[in-house]
Amino acid sequence: MADWTDIANTQVDPGSPVDTALMTALRDNPTAIADGAVGAPRTGLTLINTTVITGSPTVVDFTAFDATLYASYIFMLEDVKIPTSSADLWLRSSSDGGVTFDNGVSDYSIFGPSAGDGTDIPAAQVIMVSGAEDDYGVLGKVEVIGAGNSSARTAFWGYAIGTSGSVGGGVFGAERGDFIAVRGESAVVDAVRFQWDGGDTFAAGTIRMYGMKV
Repeated sequence: MADWTDIANTQVDPGSPVDTALMTALRDNPTAIADGAVGAPRTGLTLINTTVITGSPTVVDFTAFDATLYASYIFMLEDVKIPTSSADLWLRSSSDGGVTFDNGVSDYSIFGPSAGDGTDIPAAQVIMVSGAEDDYGVLGKVEVIGAGNSSARTAFWGYAIGTSGSVGGGVFGAERGDFIAVRGESAVVDAVRFQWDGGDTFAAGTIRMYGMKV
């Protein structure tokens, strides 16, 4: 990550010398903006964290939330695999920095086609995809909306696809292609956890976390 350097007006006044400090700032500042470096202007999405899954963990946690910088977050899942077959991929949230994660029977309300129009289903987790297989990884996106607002019930919206079958003849193995949910209580959400139902381990995959500026 490049450091952000403020450039004073006197450094770019007519007749000002072009020195190493100025040239370094002009070179590094665009990268610092893209990386979300301290002090840099924030535009659009900022990549916060890239987790490459190794070592067969049972959970993958993200705790780099900052309500002073970001209003909402996006997670992109690429080729997230399970070593066995037919498991659900869950998402849970935390409001204490990841010390505990909400898992009560009505900590989330699930909306959408599975719940029926105008209704919701209480749940202990957000189900991102059902029946994921081990042949191919899960690909998807989840938006965590309003995470930094203490008076809002943080919403989770996205889609995920799990595929199975032989190469060249794969079929969609996902019963749930999209999901909409909200937390049961309002709070600042400052961590999320991805896990398989039944405690299965993760075999591989990459999950990227992006922040949307305040």
